[in-house]
Amino acid sequence: MTMTASSEPRTAALPRDTAMRLAATEYQRLLDLLRALGPEDWTRPTECPGWDVRAMAAHTLGMVEMAASIRETTCSVGLLAGAVGPGLTGPGAVGAGSAGGRYGDGLA
Repeated sequence: MTMTASSEPRTAALPRDTAMRLAATEYQRLLDLLRALGPEDWTRPTECPGWDVRAMAAHTLGMVEMAASIRETTCSVGLLAGAVGPGLTGPGAVGAGSAGGRYGDGLA
């Protein structure tokens, strides 16, 4: 497969206000779900091998922060380009490590 760089900006699939409204609705739904979890729920496995609910929530939070912050995006892109290496999956992947370390037991 050959890829070429394009100087043309990508066209958004949705208008920005629509995308932001949908994102806010989905983030609220996720927050409501996480707040409803009991202490025993955080260590339950997920459909992703090696990931429990806490790791998945931490990863999701880390990715939301990355998408919302130029600083976080720059840091994560740097990790992806060098230190992390290809094929890293599971609770140590980008997003999980940063959010998990910062939020620990206080995710929700």
